[in-house]
Amino acid sequence: MKIFFVLSGYRPYIGGAEQQTRCLADELCSMGHIVELLVVDQGKATGDALESLSAQFSGPARPDVVHLVDSVDGALVDRTCSLVREHGGTLVYTPATDQSLWDDSETVWRAIREADLVLAMNETEQRALAAVRSSGVECIEQGGDLGEGTYDLRAELGIPTGAPVLLFVGRKIASKGYAALVQAGPIIWDSRPDTRLVFVGPAVDTDAEVLISQLGDPRVIDLGIVSEKIKTAAYEMSTIVCLPSRADVFPMVIVEAWAARRPLLLGPFDGGKCFIEEGVALACGDTPDTVAASAVHLLDHPDMAKELADRGYARYLGRHSWSAVARQHLDLYSRVVFTPSHQGTGI
Repeated sequence: MKIFFVLSGYRPYIGGAEQQTRCLADELCSMGHIVELLVVDQGKATGDALESLSAQFSGPARPDVVHLVDSVDGALVDRTCSLVREHGGTLVYTPATDQSLWDDSETVWRAIREADLVLAMNETEQRALAAVRSSGVECIEQGGDLGEGTYDLRAELGIPTGAPVLLFVGRKIASKGYAALVQAGPIIWDSRPDTRLVFVGPAVDTDAEVLISQLGDPRVIDLGIVSEKIKTAAYEMSTIVCLPSRADVFPMVIVEAWAARRPLLLGPFDGGKCFIEEGVALACGDTPDTVAASAVHLLDHPDMAKELADRGYARYLGRHSWSAVARQHLDLYSRVVFTPSHQGTGI
């Protein structure tokens, strides 16, 4: 099968949707499929940027599937849909982004209605998307893995053995809730003064570095952009993984925390509610007080923390390998490519 991915990019950073798509593309390639990937920077969805997609339809081997991922750039969504419609191709669409972050809701909703197949990333999102079309909305799993841990990051950073580490992984943007964790520090330290707050990921918000430096406490450690080796080491040394996000769907950090067998705190974004109800994450809100309270509660109840971590790890082993995720995608692609009667409304 020939699959052509189109998605928004955040250069010089790599967002979660791009990282997940690249991992999926690599797995599909390893299974013998022909895969191409076009990453278009936000705001640059011009005709030239999409020329490689247009050329696919005039070449000798058309793609069986054009898979559009992400919804932050309405112009990219619109132009991709138009090209596929113009050439009679098959469109699979993964919105992948919380609705509050769509820059052109009308265009995104139209793409959701018209695509041959829509892929939701959790059951909450699936219900919301299914409200605008009678069929053709499927829930997919997300993959994620960590490399083998061989690096003692705790020792390099001078963090004492046994000192708790709260880990945040992701872009430092307001919706991810990094500020709530920074501001939770002094509250946590009132009862657990040896706790460290460690941040991994780029400071996209210009205020992020200022906020951390203003706190002026060496127990807050911002590693910035790191290699996969250092990221794996950060998960290994962590006690709790904390994502106080208020706008997300299924960020990769969730699967990575499960893979690392670490207890997970999640903010009040819609996509996280099903994981909290399932018992593989604990709610932490998105304010300094609620984040601190949840973190201290887990630190004070290690049996509960271990149970959360074990449940998440079991879920990871059973459902989140990249080979399993790739097979699920291939099955869904086949439904719309080889059995048109299973298509949704279609473009």
